[in-house]
Amino acid sequence: GYTLFSIRVLAFFSKPYLINLTFYQLAHGQISFQDCLQLKPQAIAIYQDYLQTQLHLVQYQPQILEALSKLFNHKLFNHKGTIEDSRIQQNHHVEIDVQAAYQLERLGLVQRQDHRVSLRCQLYYSYFAKQLFPDRVLAA
Repeated sequence: GYTLFSIRVLAFFSKPYLINLTFYQLAHGQISFQDCLQLKPQAIAIYQDYLQTQLHLVQYQPQILEALSKLFNHKLFNHKGTIEDSRIQQNHHVEIDVQAAYQLERLGLVQRQDHRVSLRCQLYYSYFAKQLFPDRVLAA
């Protein structure tokens, strides 16, 4: 049952901790397979500590914050944090400063191709959109 989900998790996260956490929560019935796939609040909640740590690391570094802003530039999100424009996917690469690209990659937040980056997964789009760029999230 978890084969497709396993592939998605491995593709999304570069952090073994997050993969282990996901499977642990699934095995113990804390979250459901569907909750994870749909990024429901109870699924996102299991990553809260990790996401808050990442947020703290980026929000006080102007160079990284500016790079993230470029990733979110001119994108509108609905109240659930999902991207309104279906053409914009996590594989949407944006050119940013090389040093910022390297730092974001080291944090595990982006996939990098030279100095072009894209966020690794929808979870990061949802979380960082709400936390860093609430003016770009549409009201319910």
